[in-house]
Amino acid sequence: MPLTAQGEKPLATYAEMLASLKAEITASVPGIDEKKSAAFLAAVSAFAGANASEDAKPELVAGRGKRIDRHKSHFGGCGQVPG
Repeated sequence: MPLTAQGEKPLATYAEMLASLKAEITASVPGIDEKKSAAFLAAVSAFAGANASEDAKPELVAGRGKRIDRHKSHFGGCGQVPG
């Protein structure tokens, strides 16, 4: 539904305010060093990849199981670990 003439007036006012604020904020924000940004993103990606690959390693999963088995004796030797 199109705005009436009465509705167009505040729309124009607020659109002008928005454009002015956007220009002011954009001018005051410092620039981004592309080399630093690329290095940071590469480091984050490598870290995320390293964590994902560690969780998939079977020896780490088996190690977790051994830790549980080792602690079974603390629960009366019944072979059950409380949940």
